[in-house]
Amino acid sequence: LMSEPMAAIRPFTDEDLEACVAICAANHPEHISLPEIDEYREFLTKKPYEPAPYYVVEVEGELVACGGVATSGSSMHLCWGLVHPDWHNRGLGTKLVEHRLAWAKDQPELEAAELCTSQKTVAFYERFGFETIEFTPDGFAPGLHRHDMECPL
Repeated sequence: LMSEPMAAIRPFTDEDLEACVAICAANHPEHISLPEIDEYREFLTKKPYEPAPYYVVEVEGELVACGGVATSGSSMHLCWGLVHPDWHNRGLGTKLVEHRLAWAKDQPELEAAELCTSQKTVAFYERFGFETIEFTPDGFAPGLHRHDMECPL
């Protein structure tokens, strides 16, 4: 088992755009469908999540992961959590989810966290208490099923 890297989490800036899109693209086709790469670039450009934060994770100055939150009413949505495949299974995704859930717990109006993901990462999110509330076969792409998940804060 590789040791957990020294990772710094900080808010996204526009200078991070290309590095984040590269992380997204690196997850194609295993976790990301082609149309999602353009959707993600648009998401980072238009920032529909604001004023909630979008974060990047750096290891020794290199961007290796990113993920944000968006809020709607009393819910927080984990959005676009991505880890570069070279850095999968090193604890960075866990760190990023914990960081975002901690942010949400500091917002008194928020009562639940939600997300949508594929079958490939359902077990990962279940470790944090998320449960599938809706399942859509081929919801992202053929063979990439969509799980809508929720967990109380």
